[in-house]
Amino acid sequence: MGDCVIIHKNTIEFSLAKDFSMYPGGRHYEDGEYSAECLKEHLLCILNTHKDKSIILNLDGTRGIGSSFLHELVAHTNDYMIDRIVFISEQKSYLQELTSYNKNVKIQMSEG
Repeated sequence: MGDCVIIHKNTIEFSLAKDFSMYPGGRHYEDGEYSAECLKEHLLCILNTHKDKSIILNLDGTRGIGSSFLHELVAHTNDYMIDRIVFISEQKSYLQELTSYNKNVKIQMSEG
């Protein structure tokens, strides 16, 4: 994983492509080091380290994100994490999919 996380006063910018993987995929740990469970563990560590900040998670720049990855990322995630993450993307379909899996997800369209 990269070291490109940018920390601001109240937020942490995290790029899925730059700070995690250009090829995220799978749901569970056994699916590989770039699975949704691995990402959630990494994000939880960041949130626990910076208790007063939220994460802006940019989904853009990957070679694609599978539905199973997006589903696992938000459908089985506790409110502590969901409340502190804003998902941004130029891909409206990613954002719509996330909200279909968890109505409490915060989303924002990014401008390329």
